[in-house]
Amino acid sequence: QGRFNDRGNDHPSYNNSRQDNRPRFNDRPPARHNDRGNDRPRFNDRGGRPPQGGRFNDRAPRNVDRSGNQGYERKKSFNQEPQRRTYGKKEVTEFRLQGIFEYGNDFCTPNAVPGQSVYGERFCKDAKGVEYRIWDPKRSKLGAALKKGVSQIGIKPGSTVLYLGCSTGTTVSHVGEIVGKDGKVYALDVAPRVLRDLLFSTAKRENIYPLMADASKPATFSHAVPQVDVVFMDIAQKDQVGIFLKSLKAFLKPGGFGLLSLKSRSVDIAKRPVQVFKESRAALEKETVIVDYKELDPYEIDHAFFVVKKKGDKVGEEKISTDASSSEPSLPENLKPELN
Repeated sequence: QGRFNDRGNDHPSYNNSRQDNRPRFNDRPPARHNDRGNDRPRFNDRGGRPPQGGRFNDRAPRNVDRSGNQGYERKKSFNQEPQRRTYGKKEVTEFRLQGIFEYGNDFCTPNAVPGQSVYGERFCKDAKGVEYRIWDPKRSKLGAALKKGVSQIGIKPGSTVLYLGCSTGTTVSHVGEIVGKDGKVYALDVAPRVLRDLLFSTAKRENIYPLMADASKPATFSHAVPQVDVVFMDIAQKDQVGIFLKSLKAFLKPGGFGLLSLKSRSVDIAKRPVQVFKESRAALEKETVIVDYKELDPYEIDHAFFVVKKKGDKVGEEKISTDASSSEPSLPENLKPELN
């Protein structure tokens, strides 16, 4: 008689072996050890099943499934190139401001040196194969102002621009591509290290002229800079408005534009940025007319962008005049920016 049932001792299910044809847990082959020499099985160990892929030559044939059946088409491997989703083809189109183009939701300018990147930006091409450099608004105050919808900047093909605080040339390179071969960009900075990087990045851009000078002292470089169409200033100084107004008086042509990128934390770190912007605007309105104003959040935190013109210049079809009894200029209602 059997130990647990009424089968005889000669029955094949006796003798403490197995009671059916299924393999028992302890009948699995030993797990393969990894290179560290411990007892943990490898991630692709399947116990007693035949190998179905691994690190070496134990990969199953292409047309054989796990059961060994021929004529089985395996699924595509994960390392094959996936199908790219297309949500509409992007095209390079002209923007409302001259010299600037749009590529989807990004702004771009025609690359003056095809194949060369200035600050690691991306490239794109139009239908004719012309290469463009995509403008990164998080690394350029002017690019951030364009993303915020600034109405005008005064920079166009053929313009002469004085750029104060050019740094390594991130924005200067785009400005040089906007003005084109007929325009000029005088890029000024006081730091020798960043000016050296600018020289390397703009060596093949013939319309950019680097200058090492102090922007707060226009008399020291007035012999090298002529009257310009646009004065752009992006420097981190406490008296940013004062330096900007002195540069406008010294270099800006009648009818030209002044662009000021104001960093509130450099003016007064103890005050709220909105308060700094309000005080700076009041100081600018004493000598200029503010054509447009934008806060650059979220691209540039605590920054504001001012577009100004000299009093007496024309803005569109309206002439700006100042009453003798009042220092406030008379502007059309649609040109008066509101400070948030």
